[in-house]
Amino acid sequence: MVYLSVWLRRSNVLTGAEWIRTRFGYGKGANRSHTIVILYAVVGVLGFLSYGFIGIGKFMEIFFPWEVVSQFVPFDVAPEYVPHVYGIFFTTIATFYVMLGGMLSIVWTDVVQFAIMTVSGVVIAVIAMIKISPEMLSVHIPVGWDTPFFGWTLDLDWSGLIPSVMDKMAADQYGLFTIVIMMMLFKGIFLSMTGPAPNYDMQKILACKSPKEAALMSGSVPVILLIPRYLMIMGFAILAIVFFSEDFRAMGAAVDFETILPRAISEFVPVGLAADYYWPDCWPLLCRPLLQP
Repeated sequence: MVYLSVWLRRSNVLTGAEWIRTRFGYGKGANRSHTIVILYAVVGVLGFLSYGFIGIGKFMEIFFPWEVVSQFVPFDVAPEYVPHVYGIFFTTIATFYVMLGGMLSIVWTDVVQFAIMTVSGVVIAVIAMIKISPEMLSVHIPVGWDTPFFGWTLDLDWSGLIPSVMDKMAADQYGLFTIVIMMMLFKGIFLSMTGPAPNYDMQKILACKSPKEAALMSGSVPVILLIPRYLMIMGFAILAIVFFSEDFRAMGAAVDFETILPRAISEFVPVGLAADYYWPDCWPLLCRPLLQP
């Protein structure tokens, strides 16, 4: 907001690769940098698609049971590969939608998604507050979980509550939590000082009408987006800790924390915000028109 967005928008370019030309010219080094930026953008897009691939598959598996969907699919899929099939299907739809829709469709998608996310975030937070009292929560959390302050290490002992959480924190390397926070903070500072990366955020800045609007957008969007998003995340986390702890303990090392979101939606979100269908009756109505020649 302070200088990066204004600096970038004043260039009057359209893409990250074109901005490299503005900054470095057309020499041999600039041409190589231009090529690297294009490759980075392509690899970055593929990386984000891959990152969401399995998560989307596991999410949809809860709402679209494979034992029902398989009746309308002309091939067999092993149970462990069902999330991959869902991931391929929905990622392909999203990819072609973005390619064909252009920048205008992406902006309108952001507006609609923000409205949905804001309402959903507030609703989930209210549901968590109504269903869970501080006394209920205190039984299911370790010492130190309810304070925002921490030392060099995270120091949360989940071994007596949900032992698999300890394995998850070790695998994700969150033990030295202060160092993780420092890296996140300085990453943002140094990235702003070195110039923008050719990513989606850069493209939104270039799409603003003026440098002033670019600065206002860059400063306000993170604040506006983070509040409802983390209301929803905290609501789901608390609901899972209180109501799913026994299931997580029973799963042992095979626990899959990515199932928290679809399970919480299906169990706690009221009808109207989450569709509540009886799948054996609903799926033939949805799929048969698509499968007929």
